[in-house]
Amino acid sequence: MCRRVATQIEAIAELWEVVVIGRQVKGSAEQSSIYWIKAPRSPQMCNIKVADSGENLFPLKDEDLDEGLRLFSQIQTDKHTISTIMEELGERCGRRGTRPALVDEFPQIADGRAVEPSWARHFTALKVHESPFASSHVMTSTYGSGKHGVTHGALRLYSLVHIAVAVAIGLMGAASGRGLAVWIIVLRLSISNLGADRLPGNDFILSLLAIDKCSFYYTTPRASNRLSGDVRAYALPGWSLAAASAIPLLEVTVISAGWFYGAIKAETLRPSGLVGHGMLWLSAITSLALSVRALLGIKQRLQGRMLGIWRMTYKVRYAIGERSLVVPVGKILSSPAFSSSELALIATATRETNVDVFTLESILRHPRFANLLQEFVALEVLRLKYSDDAVVLRGDPSTKVSVRTEYPWIQTSLCVVILMLCCCLSVVYAYYPLPRWVKIVTEIIVTMDVMWFTTLGRATQSGLTHNKDSAMCFMVASLVVSSIWYVGVKDVG
Repeated sequence: MCRRVATQIEAIAELWEVVVIGRQVKGSAEQSSIYWIKAPRSPQMCNIKVADSGENLFPLKDEDLDEGLRLFSQIQTDKHTISTIMEELGERCGRRGTRPALVDEFPQIADGRAVEPSWARHFTALKVHESPFASSHVMTSTYGSGKHGVTHGALRLYSLVHIAVAVAIGLMGAASGRGLAVWIIVLRLSISNLGADRLPGNDFILSLLAIDKCSFYYTTPRASNRLSGDVRAYALPGWSLAAASAIPLLEVTVISAGWFYGAIKAETLRPSGLVGHGMLWLSAITSLALSVRALLGIKQRLQGRMLGIWRMTYKVRYAIGERSLVVPVGKILSSPAFSSSELALIATATRETNVDVFTLESILRHPRFANLLQEFVALEVLRLKYSDDAVVLRGDPSTKVSVRTEYPWIQTSLCVVILMLCCCLSVVYAYYPLPRWVKIVTEIIVTMDVMWFTTLGRATQSGLTHNKDSAMCFMVASLVVSSIWYVGVKDVG
């Protein structure tokens, strides 16, 4: 179950703030499952509509939550228990037929950016855009009261195509004897052109594992325990992630082996004529200029500030710069500001085994819960301190927070400097008889440099990524450096 959740977060939920709430079930004959539900920050951004009238639907209204909190505050006087409170809320839950909200039913521009109402775009796109690696089978329930689709991912077919393309690229690397970083980067572009660009996420293998055998609810009937837009998934077997790890490893091995075969057989060629010398120096100057531009982008990144609060049209958003975070239940119940809120009600109810799950989810779906949770995490867990809308302190005792302390600018700058040195070395290699191993080692360093630069942009603890222009300049510069070696391979067929 944890493997499936982690895979889906990585593949689909890149732009979402995900809260995982689970319960371990013992002695149950039912197969455990995962349900993905949505909680918008504002009622205006509700992505669930009543099927008949088209009005926004939250199963629990504001007055229902207020009544639940009133009863929750009386638990200490033994007048109520958490079970009776949840039963009362369960009777108030609206269970009407639902459908997902269409994009044109949202404000066309919300807070200056395109609206991302739900995960529905990933699942509906499988029906609209054909892909050889994924499909969606839509089914109608009894009497046509509801409709749901089951997605299927062709992992075996994709793996076969992936390895076949990797072998072809490895052979091209063997024929050229240069450009290791180019051949590794170009694999994804080649797979995209073969139909994988229809898959969500940044890793096609993880995307197939994330959506395989998932049920997406298009419409739901009255009295259903699901609402439209929900996604249901099951546990992911261990061999799936093993395959997902083995295929990239095999890919890198095949491409590297092909390149290495060509590299040890490559003969140094001296640039000659106007075209030879001109192309060499043009490539070198272009790579160095792009690297300098990347360094300026890093400097520009440091001159920014850590924004913390956005007061938008429909909501207030707190910036939380953490990739891994556990919300302690005990801290919710002991907090003076949150111990009597919806968070405490949820934290108490999840400990009960006989609570109706739909009622529990109805509280989670409400905007009040989503807003309270982000405020609690920012102020009580991370203990962020704000000056106007900027984060200035964090933790207890407080420590200063700035872009310079959170963004890995030293390692990022070092990656750019290493690339510039490799570029200069490639020019020297074209004019002076350096040993062959110098080129091989330099190309390996460039490839590792590119991988580490990309990793720094995706795995920083604070969530501060590279500037888009800096990352683009660095990647293009690395491709140029990998391609300007003046070598040739004979007798490779």
